[in-house]
Amino acid sequence: MALNSSDPNAGKAHSSSETTVSAFVTSVVAFIGLFLLQIIIFTLLRNINKRIYQPRTFVETVPEKRRVIPLSPGPFAWLIPVFTTSPEEVILKVGLDGYFFLRFLRIFLTLFAGAMVITWPILLPLNKINGRGTSDGNSISGLDVYAFGNVRPENRDRYWAHTILACIFIGFILYTFYRELRDFIGVRQSYLTSSTHKYRAGATTILVTTIPRSDLEEEKLKEIFSVFPGGVKNVWINRNCETLLEKVKERDNIAKQLEGAECDVIQLANKRYRKYPKKVEKGKTTVETETQKDAEAHISSVLSQWVPQNKRPTHRRPIFSWMISLPLVGKKVDTIDWCRSELAKLNHEIEEEQSHPEKIRRMNSAFIQFHSQIAAHMAAQCVAHERSHYMTPRYIEIAPDDVIWENMRLLWWERYIRFGITIAAALCLIIFWAIPSAFIGGISSIDALTTKVPSLDFVYRLPEKLQGIITGVLPVVLLSILLTLPPIIFRALAKQQGHPTYTQVELMVQRLYFPFLVIQVFLVLTISQGVSKTIALIIDNPSNVTSILAGNLPGAANFFFSWILAQGFTVSAGALLQVTGLILFFLFGKLFDNTPRKKWFRFTRLPGLGWGTTFPSFANIAVIGITYSIIAPLILVFVTAAMFLFYCVYMYNLLYVYDFQVDTGGLAFPLVLFQTLTGVYLLEVCLIGLFFIAKARAQAIVMIAALALTTIFHILLGKWFNPLIEYIPITLSPPESEEETQGKSRYVAAEKDISSLDESVFQELVGNMTPELRERLIARAYAHFALRAPKPILWVPEDALGVSKEEIRASQVVGDGNIEMTDEGASIDEEGTLRITGKAPDWLPSFNEL
Repeated sequence: MALNSSDPNAGKAHSSSETTVSAFVTSVVAFIGLFLLQIIIFTLLRNINKRIYQPRTFVETVPEKRRVIPLSPGPFAWLIPVFTTSPEEVILKVGLDGYFFLRFLRIFLTLFAGAMVITWPILLPLNKINGRGTSDGNSISGLDVYAFGNVRPENRDRYWAHTILACIFIGFILYTFYRELRDFIGVRQSYLTSSTHKYRAGATTILVTTIPRSDLEEEKLKEIFSVFPGGVKNVWINRNCETLLEKVKERDNIAKQLEGAECDVIQLANKRYRKYPKKVEKGKTTVETETQKDAEAHISSVLSQWVPQNKRPTHRRPIFSWMISLPLVGKKVDTIDWCRSELAKLNHEIEEEQSHPEKIRRMNSAFIQFHSQIAAHMAAQCVAHERSHYMTPRYIEIAPDDVIWENMRLLWWERYIRFGITIAAALCLIIFWAIPSAFIGGISSIDALTTKVPSLDFVYRLPEKLQGIITGVLPVVLLSILLTLPPIIFRALAKQQGHPTYTQVELMVQRLYFPFLVIQVFLVLTISQGVSKTIALIIDNPSNVTSILAGNLPGAANFFFSWILAQGFTVSAGALLQVTGLILFFLFGKLFDNTPRKKWFRFTRLPGLGWGTTFPSFANIAVIGITYSIIAPLILVFVTAAMFLFYCVYMYNLLYVYDFQVDTGGLAFPLVLFQTLTGVYLLEVCLIGLFFIAKARAQAIVMIAALALTTIFHILLGKWFNPLIEYIPITLSPPESEEETQGKSRYVAAEKDISSLDESVFQELVGNMTPELRERLIARAYAHFALRAPKPILWVPEDALGVSKEEIRASQVVGDGNIEMTDEGASIDEEGTLRITGKAPDWLPSFNEL
């Protein structure tokens, strides 16, 4: 029945409309207020704490070539590099991944802004003027009057405007994706063939897996792959170092435990000395002549004067080796004495095993380095073995520090099993996560059910602002909390699947996480809201079901207005302010950083982004914007504003804050473009359904044709560009004579200009090391990590009492010269504060730069 003044629910319907608008206004005010508050705090703190807000200007672990110029102290100085930094500079400072991420944001900022300019003057008045409103059993009001569903059935000719604009927008998106893929190929190939990159070890090295035992010999592999230009330079057959790796991990843990105990007793001795300075006894501050027994018994030492035996750190040994240490269970031992003994023993055992790698069983994989880059790319693509499943898959562009060594031994059937388990687990996660997602969708549209569900009537008795918070702000907050755990799960699943590199893990995470977000954030929430909003109306007027569906399903966009606002305003400002970073750096640093190493690592380890979860998060926003661009065109202003804020914030953070452990070389970009085509398909399918519901068959047929053309174009895009995304073509390889010359020196550059970027951006050399030193380092870089793991150097602070010097000598005596310890670069001042003036003694730069 129609809603009128005599209907007892009419007042509630009107109130529902007011509640929806009130909820939206409340969320807008809350998100903008929070945004401004965070921006103000960031502006005040930016110049006070440069370690949090400008670490890439001075932190020593950031290579000199990747550092940026410090900003001036002005309140808006941080915006200057956002709009003035050139693409060449972005690539040099943050790499291809960061550059293409910013480019992705800029693409959709342009697309959505252009769509808003074109569609608003046409669709907003067409949707609103003489619309359905609240007549004929409909309940369309508030922001919904500007949506597709407000058009009356007798005005179905207006749908031609939606159809034509949708086709124009879709065509522009497809052309943009084609242009971006073409430009991506040019930029990536220019990067791969630049002298900065092409002479790196990773550029000429491939990983070959599932090698049959009969071919698992260096000479045999050289013979097989010598058919490629220039031949094979090096072969590293991977060895099963699981036992050795466990020893290395155990040694590292014991070294950290000993380092912490040493720092604790040094701090305690100096604290007691500052409290009782007259107690010190002169003449008992050296241990040069100590015997091993004296050192172990702490006789005639400064430490024993200030830290009695009962104050020394102790711990309990687990009853069984596989158990963890538990209070009151197991034998109680002196931590320093026990750790010294175990560390010295492990150092000796590990060193012995590292010196005889030939005794370790071989795995079924190997790294093969070629003299030329083109040979490596050819070898990665060829059919390498006459039997199926052997010598495949092969991977190119393998950086030494990117390797996951525990995944090097998998057989082909193990990979299939792990892949099946990963997909099954991901599907289960998607299915079961839909339950809380649907609940959140129900909360955001709870006002629509109150007319038919008496138990929910209490919502209208709440204050209007509280209603707005419950239906506008609360669902957004709950959804953000709900989405924090899945990235961790997907990354663990991808690693367990058996991928050999962290780059491959990130790309797999991207493949898994994107459909999860589209299903949970878009489909489940849209359906749950659409159902909740239409149930009550269908109960009242079942004969008018098609009209009700056409009018109310597009109204689900209201939730996404608030959600995109929250992402654009609060998430972007939060990324600038870095509340979590402040807590970790100051609070956690003060509570837990009791050693120079911990303090140094917290200072030098910069935050970063996981591309496998970052790209899908923003692609999902783009998908929602594309899908609702014609159905609810108001969304365009929100998604445009969000993309603009994201671009500004992440341009700043990439240049001045973030560092990255995983570099995909830009491979995440084409993947995310193809994934974002999901938004185009959803737009077409939704319009087809809505047109059929509204009995606009002609327009539906046009959209079916558009869907078919989009599918064909999608297939052609893959066919055109997929072969060029990862590999370089033969046309970019230098002549044979030139290749031979280049093989003798790493510092020769003869590149072709194949992109719109100035190629000189790629010509900066990695370092000034000699070719001989580089070759020696490369020879170690592709050996198993356990075979090249260095002996840990314990790092303790120097102190005025001389306890650190004494402990260094005592460790050398007890460890028979097999324990290394230093106090250089760290000290305790007169107030007991730990000061760091140098690098960690055993820190080494990444092998990836070789």
